[in-house]
Amino acid sequence: MLSKDKKVLNESEKEVDSKSDSPELKQLETKLSKWTKIKAKFEESLELNQIGEKLKGILFSTAGLNLKFLLIDGIVRYMGKVTKASPLLKFLTGYDAIILINKYEWEHLSPIQKEALVFHELCHIVLSDDGIKLRKHDVEEFVAVASRYGAWIDNLEEMKEALQDKNTKIKLEETSQDDVGSVQ
Repeated sequence: MLSKDKKVLNESEKEVDSKSDSPELKQLETKLSKWTKIKAKFEESLELNQIGEKLKGILFSTAGLNLKFLLIDGIVRYMGKVTKASPLLKFLTGYDAIILINKYEWEHLSPIQKEALVFHELCHIVLSDDGIKLRKHDVEEFVAVASRYGAWIDNLEEMKEALQDKNTKIKLEETSQDDVGSVQ
């Protein structure tokens, strides 16, 4: 089983230090690339991990949620993505989910944008009795529709109010799982 001390288990059940360029690690990276259906390289980032762990502690005060935060370098069509661990991946790694952040985009974001991106990805995660579930965005709309019709449905009106309230400052310390919402 992978553990926080960066050990991986290969098919012959030998532990291998993940910092080495071992064939076992390369094989695991290849499998991860296939699972995400892209050719990419994954890397850890101290900055990403610190932001992720801080926000995880704010959103999910419940102990036991094990998340992995990784930068992904390659041809990716998203800024960030949450992948719920399959039973096999959870068994092998101990992670409940993996947060993938586009390395190119990450390197061009301001510190507050980085935090907002990680917070956004964490908002997809909802704790349930059965483990975790992933939820969709509160608002999914085209700018052209909003420009033409305004806040024509309730969730757009809520988003409009949140964006227009200039007296409100984002206080991540006061945000909890209850504020994030439920699975749709």
